[in-house]
Amino acid sequence: MKTQLILEELQGLFAGLLDEKIDALAEKVVKAPRVFVCGAGRSGLGLKMFAMRLAQMGKISFVVGETVTPAIGKGDLLIVASASGKTAGVCQNAKAAKAAGAEVWVITATMDGDLARENPCIYLAAQNKDAKNISSHQPMGSLFEQALVILLDGCVLACMEKMQETAETMRSRHANLE
Repeated sequence: MKTQLILEELQGLFAGLLDEKIDALAEKVVKAPRVFVCGAGRSGLGLKMFAMRLAQMGKISFVVGETVTPAIGKGDLLIVASASGKTAGVCQNAKAAKAAGAEVWVITATMDGDLARENPCIYLAAQNKDAKNISSHQPMGSLFEQALVILLDGCVLACMEKMQETAETMRSRHANLE
């Protein structure tokens, strides 16, 4: 069964990830006045899902590149995801955010890029376009992208606990214009 193979790859990836990293990110999310997310492609889609959950928790959240996204500033938090750690737009936005006084957190599959060296980082040991030593049966960056969504959903659970949010309180903020 192909889904079992995917689950086994995800389980192997998460076996090495410490909950402390997710808790540390959740603490930053809770304390930040505003949370911005930035990623390209499927990673960007995973981050958009996260921003939606943050809004449902009552956090002010924005997706970089959307027309209603304001300027980032001092005290804000930017969470970026780039498997390669080299995505040009993501790297540029991280530098711009830091220059504006925001904190940047990185989720990546590559620890040797500037993003990972210069910012707090969560490493997901998954295949990416530059990986030579990590393999997956799945195409391209699928394992990283799946792990990103699961990691961020774990962060949501940690934030819910810290903010005393429940599914019911979040449901009251769910979009009613769809």
